[in-house]
Amino acid sequence: MSGIDLKKAFEATSAPPGWQGDLFFYNRIGQKIRYGYAPAQGERKGSVVLTHGYGEHIDLYYETIKKYQDMGYDVWGMDWQGHGFSEHSDPKDPMKPSSSGMLRHTRDLDFFVNNIVKTEHDPDTPLIMSTHSMGGHIGLLYLKKYPGVFDAAVMSAPMFDIYRVGLGGWARPLVKLAFNIASNFLGLRDVQVPDAEWAVGLFSRIGKGLSNIFNPRTSTRYKLRDLIKELTPEANIGRPTFGWIAEAYNTIDLAMKDDFLKSIKTPILIGSAEHEDLVDNAAHERAASLMPHAEHVTIKGAGHGLWFSDDGPFNEWWNKIAGFVSKVKAVNPHEMENNEIINQIVAGDDIEKNLRGRIICIPRGPCRAEDIKPPFIPEDPVPI
Repeated sequence: MSGIDLKKAFEATSAPPGWQGDLFFYNRIGQKIRYGYAPAQGERKGSVVLTHGYGEHIDLYYETIKKYQDMGYDVWGMDWQGHGFSEHSDPKDPMKPSSSGMLRHTRDLDFFVNNIVKTEHDPDTPLIMSTHSMGGHIGLLYLKKYPGVFDAAVMSAPMFDIYRVGLGGWARPLVKLAFNIASNFLGLRDVQVPDAEWAVGLFSRIGKGLSNIFNPRTSTRYKLRDLIKELTPEANIGRPTFGWIAEAYNTIDLAMKDDFLKSIKTPILIGSAEHEDLVDNAAHERAASLMPHAEHVTIKGAGHGLWFSDDGPFNEWWNKIAGFVSKVKAVNPHEMENNEIINQIVAGDDIEKNLRGRIICIPRGPCRAEDIKPPFIPEDPVPI
């Protein structure tokens, strides 16, 4: 850790102004989900909902939160279930991720946005999603399932598709089939993919990529990010299971269909890293070409973690974000042509939305153990 830039270290590891990061709510099946809040600095221009990638948590994004605050945005952050300080799936093995798939995360995000964030958000200002990698895949599913909620989205190296050892898109069905066979017929669903030196081939390659999600780790920001992870072992998660990867490929296959992408009208900034070895940059280009209001940029010199790059790529990425969000305006869905967004919402969804989860802590207020009572509402997935 020699040669650490103390200014960068302070920005990356010190809590944002006004940060409250020990707030929680329960999702529909009684799992405790952690979230945080940081108020805008200066003139309030809108709200950002920040989520993270695989194996991360929102405390790794303090510098990102501060940048958004300085731009005039309230920032709300959420740890995905099974990650960070949200409840993990298996109390006996908290390092093992759930194999339940990505759609469950969209329901947690929807409850968070509609029942917590919007209680403080000014509807006359933009509501912006900001996310990374795995969170970009979840975010894409969310924009399809719940259109009209966000006015725009910023996605860093989103997991629209997983890099397949350099193979083209033709390999996705084969990879998907292989992981589904391993998960559903070979009894490996809840088994974590190996990373031993002798475990070579496709499974090991993808497993290593997902567990070592930032590569190469050369910048000060990468090193500080790893240091924070070392200091918070209880918030970490291990390698993905065969079932996790199978379920990821199942929704990737769904989300990469032409009709799916063409239907997403939300303005999106998609950032690709020049030195990417985990997600598929070609999928970013294809998605941007099909989504009517998407903008795609490639950040030169950056690795997978755009938010943790050296100053050159880091500043380039933030300049792209500043230019993008400056054009975003709050949109009233009722004013859209032919009420397009309203017509897409599934009948009865408002009722389901009101039943989803229950806030257990007053936003910006303390959370007491006696306030925590899980809901008695069964899980009832609603297909996209």
